[in-house]
Amino acid sequence: MLGKFYYPAVFTIADDGITITYPDFDFIVTQGMNLQEAFEKAEEALGIGIADYLERGIMPPAASDILKYKTGENTYTALISIDMDEWTKTYSTKSIRKNVTLPAWLNQLAEKENINFSSLLQEALLQKMGLSKRHQ
Repeated sequence: MLGKFYYPAVFTIADDGITITYPDFDFIVTQGMNLQEAFEKAEEALGIGIADYLERGIMPPAASDILKYKTGENTYTALISIDMDEWTKTYSTKSIRKNVTLPAWLNQLAEKENINFSSLLQEALLQKMGLSKRHQ
């Protein structure tokens, strides 16, 4: 389980929308046209940034102290939280390759019946774990 992550985000308001940056991730920048969209985009962008680290086998940086970011005219700081378990269920579409070993006779019978091994394994795993197809 990945759990929840919390990071400070800086919201800069301009005439053409709100830009959101993360001081702990210099590569995350997003924007929204209004406050609601800005918060939605901020969460989505944070999920992408954290997922990028995790897919490379690296833990994301520790969150900095939100109090060290001063607000000013048209600039505000908010703490954004994201549940990476839920985010991954919703957004991750990456497939991975798995090798399986089974008896040759069973393989031959399954191939003769045109069974899709990938689909069958996915269905069996979902059933075994009590999950539905929406988690794919």
